[in-house]
Amino acid sequence: YIAVPVTDDDGAVTGVLAGKVNLEELKTILAETPGLGARSETYLAAPNGLLFTPALQPRAATHPSEGIQKGLDHIAGTGLYANYAGEPVVGAYRPLGRLGVVLLAEQAQSEAFVSLLRTATLLLFLSAIIVIGAMALGYVLTNRIVLPLRLLTDMAEAISQGNLEQTVPLQREDEIGRLANAFNRMTFQLRDLINTLEERVQNRTQALQISAEVARKITAILDLDTLLFEVSNRIRDAFGYYYVQILLADEQGYLTTRAGSGEAGKKLTAQPYRVKLGARNPVGQAGLGQLQVANHLAEATGWQPHPLLPHTRSELAIPLRRGTGTIGVLDIQCGNEDAFSEEDITTLQSIADQLVIAVRNARLFRESEAARRQAERLLSELEETSRSLAQRSVQLQTAMQVSKATATILDTPLLLQETVNLIKEHFNFYYVGLFLTDETGEWAILKAGTGEAGRKQLAAGHRLKIEDASMIGWSIRHKQPRITGDVSQDEVHYVNPFLPDTRSEMALPLLSRETALGAISIQSTAQNAFTQEDIHVLQTVADQIAIALQNSRLFQQIQAIQARFEDLYHRAPTGYHTLAPDGTIREINDTELHMLGYDGHRHEIVGRRKLTDFLTGECQAYFESALQTLRDGKGVENAELTFVRRDGSLLPVMMNATPVRDATGEVHEIYASVQDISRLKEAETAREALLREADTLYRLGQQLLTAENEEEIYQASLQAIQTANPSRGIAILRYRQTADNINLELVALWNNPAQEWPPVPLGSTFSARELGLQDILLTGITVTATANTYADAFNANLIQLLDYLQIQSLVGTPLWSRGKVIGFVLVGHHTPTPFTPAEVRLFEGVARQMSVGIDNLTHLQEALHRATQLEAAAEVAKNTTAEVDLTLLLPRVVDLLQNSFGYYHISIFLVDEYRQHAVLQAATGDAGQQLLAENYRLPIDARSLVGASILEARARVIFNVTEDPHYLPHPLLPDTRAELTLPLIARGEVLGALDIQSVQSEDFQSGEVMALQTIADQVANAIHVARLFEQERAARQEVQDLHRRYLEREWSDFLQAEESLRQPFFTADGAPLPPAVARQWLPRLTPRIQQDAPPAPR
Repeated sequence: YIAVPVTDDDGAVTGVLAGKVNLEELKTILAETPGLGARSETYLAAPNGLLFTPALQPRAATHPSEGIQKGLDHIAGTGLYANYAGEPVVGAYRPLGRLGVVLLAEQAQSEAFVSLLRTATLLLFLSAIIVIGAMALGYVLTNRIVLPLRLLTDMAEAISQGNLEQTVPLQREDEIGRLANAFNRMTFQLRDLINTLEERVQNRTQALQISAEVARKITAILDLDTLLFEVSNRIRDAFGYYYVQILLADEQGYLTTRAGSGEAGKKLTAQPYRVKLGARNPVGQAGLGQLQVANHLAEATGWQPHPLLPHTRSELAIPLRRGTGTIGVLDIQCGNEDAFSEEDITTLQSIADQLVIAVRNARLFRESEAARRQAERLLSELEETSRSLAQRSVQLQTAMQVSKATATILDTPLLLQETVNLIKEHFNFYYVGLFLTDETGEWAILKAGTGEAGRKQLAAGHRLKIEDASMIGWSIRHKQPRITGDVSQDEVHYVNPFLPDTRSEMALPLLSRETALGAISIQSTAQNAFTQEDIHVLQTVADQIAIALQNSRLFQQIQAIQARFEDLYHRAPTGYHTLAPDGTIREINDTELHMLGYDGHRHEIVGRRKLTDFLTGECQAYFESALQTLRDGKGVENAELTFVRRDGSLLPVMMNATPVRDATGEVHEIYASVQDISRLKEAETAREALLREADTLYRLGQQLLTAENEEEIYQASLQAIQTANPSRGIAILRYRQTADNINLELVALWNNPAQEWPPVPLGSTFSARELGLQDILLTGITVTATANTYADAFNANLIQLLDYLQIQSLVGTPLWSRGKVIGFVLVGHHTPTPFTPAEVRLFEGVARQMSVGIDNLTHLQEALHRATQLEAAAEVAKNTTAEVDLTLLLPRVVDLLQNSFGYYHISIFLVDEYRQHAVLQAATGDAGQQLLAENYRLPIDARSLVGASILEARARVIFNVTEDPHYLPHPLLPDTRAELTLPLIARGEVLGALDIQSVQSEDFQSGEVMALQTIADQVANAIHVARLFEQERAARQEVQDLHRRYLEREWSDFLQAEESLRQPFFTADGAPLPPAVARQWLPRLTPRIQQDAPPAPR
């Protein structure tokens, strides 16, 4: 029972309030001790010294334990201490703050540590079994491998001494057994060979002597490569053959030269020389198992000698057969035909058979040697294993003690110091130190060290920078162990003045979940002091320490997370609340309190108000329906509600709710989350505005595609901006640049018809300099301003103009063309209401569409202009081919160019006969006529554009004459802003120049220059043709004059000759001579007539 006195205002007791508490559930909880064993207990301790055991019978503590004292001090934890009865226990204690008592769970230490003692005993027992097993295995392997090998070695020595009666009594199926059988067969074959030789000694003495000599060499050599070279050279030397080689088969189906006689053999072996099994040559066919004899190679079809063996004439290829297979080929070549007799083949076949045995023996010997070395290595390893197992046992004991320390010592500094002391003691190292990384990850700080050096370093706060050169820093940085057997040879080693005797060092990282928590430094006074077993065991110890450190940190993190959970719950971006089935708010987080405007007033809501109290009338009915759904056990998702905040404002929210059932299946609570969707509503509104804006821009784009002039572009853009309904109106202004100013020309205007406005006619211009806009206009940025900010952004003239136009709020968006600002769109309100970002974005989109439309229209006009230029070029070409009189051709060309291109002034200069001046020959306009009357000329030098173009024989252009310091203006052409001069070149000679001047800066585009250059080339060719024509006409006239004068002279001479001719045919008195006399004169007069006659015309 719990009883509380009830007093009146004067403090007098007027009654008692009593209540009965059901403690059965508490009794059940205290009675449960899962996994603790028989000698364990769970109880409550009160500040008054009473203990409440599972029987719920209070009793006084005879011995106040450490767990009870810390728990009453509001400290939770675990530890080893004596309980209230004085018995050593392992205990856990936790204060129950609201009740003011401590909950303790304790188990006797003798019972808790039984499993650890059993594990230690088991480990020692297993270590002993491993040592005994290893020794037994070594003994068995020794008798199994080494003794048979010694027996085979003794037999080989006996055979080499001539004792062929011995056999190896081994009946085994392994490699050693097969080797013994091979020895026995070899002994039998040798005995049989000796017996057979005695029978055939009389017939084949010399051959057998040679064969015996080769056999002796074979049996004496056990190295395969040496054996093969010796056999090939001995056969060649003994039989006098040209070349002998031995090829062995490989697994790829090829025969490879392993030995050959002479220099050719060395080269073929080094390459090496390979023949495919079954190839169509003696060696390839012999590889299939059939002996091949070719005594007439020169007659063989397709046979070609090897470049290294050009003198081969016959060849014998003997297969080296072993059982049913072929291990290689003995190939013998001779420089003579018919070199191999049956006796030679028999002898060589015998040598080949011995060679097979020798190859097999060499391979068996190599295998037996490898087996012997393997056996010796295994024996050595077993001995080393036996020695290391003892050391391993000690190391495992150390690891077990460290593991025990990590499980029983909860104080981290004490645990680290105990660990380094254990390692130093059991491994007998010079020094052991343990470093942990700091919070920044920049330093490794010494946390524990052994001996006097460790105490001094800890007192000095020893630390190492991880990025600097040190074994600890390297190990932490790379998360790998680093071991050096000689620190004097390791550049990473840090020379510690506290440890002058260090000769070798090992740094092991403390890794937990791929994170380096620190590292252990282990140092020795001996070089190469660390074995692989040391490294393995110590790395295990390091891993155990890392796990212990990580567990400690995780425990601290869990406590922090538990504390942060409530903070996260209240600071979550989403509101959370818990409702009773009737809708009463049982719990609510700070976020939802803020949504409702009840910050710091949770007590006014929790348990007192229902959620419907904070909903609008429309939402209350909807929520009652949703609440019934939740009571039926179904969830509610994405329910849109409207909160009425404390200040009366409305807040749209979205609620998701889930019912929670109790053990009986009834809904006893409702968990709900509430999300502020006011921004979502704003986003929906903005999305709709964007859709309207996209539709407006799309329609504008379609209209601009069909616009045929800038006026149509302006009107379509005005209609698009009108959708924003600016209360004042819209104006489109274009830039008209002069040399020192920018004029703004009003090209389109829409006034809001809601009221009358001051009149502003189209075509009105405004000076950017007077309005202070020169710096702003060319930046290409959107300008927004209201009347409140006019004074800070604009000058007095512009403010006065805006007041006159009744513009109190404005947006100016730039118009672009070919990367330059060409104007802007001005949108205004007659009130200081600023334009919204969506409206500004619409205006910018319309301006961009206008810019594209203007660019497209400009491109179309340029294309049409280009067509006109091409027509002009064709017309010029037509005139140049039809007219050869320069006085008529050149004026016609300049007039045609001006009419077609519309330039300010066009003129043609021709070089004078001394090539010192360019003389004006044709020009347009009154200025041109005046210049022609003055016989205008320019020196051919760099001082003028015409002179420079002729001098350099290339086109020269000035895009803006006001910016060119070398330009010399002419008083008759004051409006020139750009000038282009093209040289007139015909057949490599510069005849003059075509000069074109424009009133617009940057007027000469690349397409125009190309067309004008074409025209200039045509004019140059026409001038050249006209001059040639004039020269031909002058030459023809001169010939005609000469011919005329010649005829006149000759005719006069003829008349005189005729007069003289008449004299012989007449007498002095004029009477004709007689015919006979006249015939005498004719022969003498004929040569003279022929000599004086004029030449016949061509």
